[in-house]
Amino acid sequence: MDALAATTIEMFTTRRLRRIVARGPRCPDCAGPLVFGEGCHVCPVCGFSACERAAG
Repeated sequence: MDALAATTIEMFTTRRLRRIVARGPRCPDCAGPLVFGEGCHVCPVCGFSACERAAG
């Protein structure tokens, strides 16, 4: 991969991550983005986890 292609990919990835971070919920520990999956909000930056308990 040439330098121009690598720079272009990095630019688009950075823009996408900024949009996700700006719009989504934030981690209470590091203010990073929280990603929801399998009943838990998890921060990929610091590892914070807020799991919801199933009712019943």
